[in-house]
Amino acid sequence: GDVPAGTELADTDVPRSLGALVLPRLLGAAGHEWLGQQPEALLEVAAYFGGGPSDLRRIADDAADRIGMPAVAPGPARETAGEDGRPVECEAEDDGSPTAAGPVPASANAPGGTAAVGGDAPKPDAAPSDIGDGRGGWQWFNWVRAGLRDGSVKPNAEGGWLHNIGGSAFVVDPDCFEALAAAESLPTKSIRNRVVKLGRHSTRRSGNGRADSFPADLADGRRVSGMVFPGELFWDKDAPPASKSALR
Repeated sequence: GDVPAGTELADTDVPRSLGALVLPRLLGAAGHEWLGQQPEALLEVAAYFGGGPSDLRRIADDAADRIGMPAVAPGPARETAGEDGRPVECEAEDDGSPTAAGPVPASANAPGGTAAVGGDAPKPDAAPSDIGDGRGGWQWFNWVRAGLRDGSVKPNAEGGWLHNIGGSAFVVDPDCFEALAAAESLPTKSIRNRVVKLGRHSTRRSGNGRADSFPADLADGRRVSGMVFPGELFWDKDAPPASKSALR
């Protein structure tokens, strides 16, 4: 409705559920009536504006990745006064996205990292070797680095997806993104898009301009396609031995 001329607007975090207030205007009368007749769609919309998992939100996150919208992390928990004047605790909202839930870099001086500011400040419990500036794509790099540390990711393994080719890290696409996508309940393409947005990968000329993927002949006999990154994004001083795999 009309806002009084003397009203002052403030940039304040609000619960996600308040977004439902704009739903009737977004849908229009016909759309709102249709939604009321579709229980499954109505439940999905309710989940989208709530704090739990939502397929609709995953679709929205994937669309935001494709068009390059900045990721918005949940605001901090805060207290507000109730009707009786006593403080009422409001928990921080979690949208379930990798950006919000993923590791935050421990150092701005790590390879490929930049200084974190505001809500992206490093968390005290971040792993010592985490890198990046807190954007969603860095979660994948730090997930791989953690796997190299604990042995769950084995470089140059037969049938594996991470290989040291001439000092660069070659990852088989989409195998390299599938495990994290499954853990985060996100489409594999969403994880890949977030990594691509960081611009840390190599590209090559193709008939359509520039391509992100490189064909490779792996030492185990497979002919695959994948992405190439600077090796230091994955391993620091303890680089795995160079494999006999080669880019085509």
